[in-house]
Amino acid sequence: MGYLPNITAPEMADSASGQHYHTLIELSASARKRGEHQAAQQYATAAHKWAMDEHVRLQRLVAARDALAVATRVLETAWDKDRACTSVDELRERHPELKRMITAWESAQQTVRGLG
Repeated sequence: MGYLPNITAPEMADSASGQHYHTLIELSASARKRGEHQAAQQYATAAHKWAMDEHVRLQRLVAARDALAVATRVLETAWDKDRACTSVDELRERHPELKRMITAWESAQQTVRGLG
């Protein structure tokens, strides 16, 4: 049950993510009290599956943020060679050799947005 600290941590308690988990657990407990054991098990299973999926998403988000930080540092170092460029588009236009680096940075940004 290594995923529970991520789901039940204080910062998760008020999040939509944490509320969804707790709602499923409450539905399971409520169903069990009513004697609806199959429904209770289904809610508990859904909560567990959701928590596992959320744990993986959070791990991927941390890795994506780290990758974005690295890509940003690399891009900034390359950009220091021509600070006359005021935008990424201008940098890409004036320095085609940096295209791969810029593309990697943009991809890292998109991944973080997608997981966030």
